[in-house]
Amino acid sequence: ALAIKLCDAGVGDYWDDVDQYVRNQLIEHQMTDIELLAEVAGTGPRGEVNPPQSISGNVVDRCLGSFASTASPTLIYPGWTICCPSNGALGLYFAWEAIVRGGDSVAQVNLLLNRASPWLDIDSYLPYEGRVVMKTKTAKEVFVRIPRWVDKRAVESYVNGREVPQLWLNRYLILDELAERDEVTLEFPVLEENVKYTIN
Repeated sequence: ALAIKLCDAGVGDYWDDVDQYVRNQLIEHQMTDIELLAEVAGTGPRGEVNPPQSISGNVVDRCLGSFASTASPTLIYPGWTICCPSNGALGLYFAWEAIVRGGDSVAQVNLLLNRASPWLDIDSYLPYEGRVVMKTKTAKEVFVRIPRWVDKRAVESYVNGREVPQLWLNRYLILDELAERDEVTLEFPVLEENVKYTIN
């Protein structure tokens, strides 16, 4: 939320940071598998129930959708599994709202994540494939932010299968003269690297 607000205020460009937070922490650490959650709860240490601060009824159902606490990029600590039901959800909302914004016939895509909107719908194939497909609704001009790790010279842009010339404004690719139901496809290479992460 803070990174998005800093972008909105014009302090800097933190969209790549937002993308990393969403993909590597928020989405990965949200507990959406009720069977796995029940398994972890069943094998964890038994705690003392102290009403009204803690309860023992329907705990697994109540925790579905919450987030793993004390989580690192490679590990979730089973002793501290429930965290941030309001803060995590708020962070997801801020990211979801910022994926695409628009007004009248213009849309600005800040994050290459899946999203349906009044202006256009986005189908992102990241991180598996460097491909993003947008289907226009009311947007006739679209500004698409391309992440810093992508070489702008390697981006290919198509409208209804036909390659179109590119106009750039910093990290934003500008596509104009679009019509309702146009299909805009962006393709670019996804570079892979191995990174070693250690916990001190």
